[in-house]
Amino acid sequence: MGMIPEMTQTTLQRNGYSPSGLRSKGMREIRSEEIDVVVNLSGYTRAQSLEKFVEVENWEVSDPYGADEATYQRILEEIRGRVRDLAQRLREEQRAAV
Repeated sequence: MGMIPEMTQTTLQRNGYSPSGLRSKGMREIRSEEIDVVVNLSGYTRAQSLEKFVEVENWEVSDPYGADEATYQRILEEIRGRVRDLAQRLREEQRAAV
């Protein structure tokens, strides 16, 4: 879409995250060698556009676009929890590899 929906920006701000400078990006703008892990929220497991990435996390998360504030908040909390879990797992894997 090239932009961040207003309700997404509002939900981010309400939770202490700045939406300043955020925008959606096309896959052509992303260089695979600069990415360690991709979190795929597209709903398509191993989407063709993600084939160049080694580490892809496929998360089933509902798209709140067009929904009410409570739905946006619920989705934010779900993603925040998953990010926390992913970070913990990656730290544990890194420690185990040492």
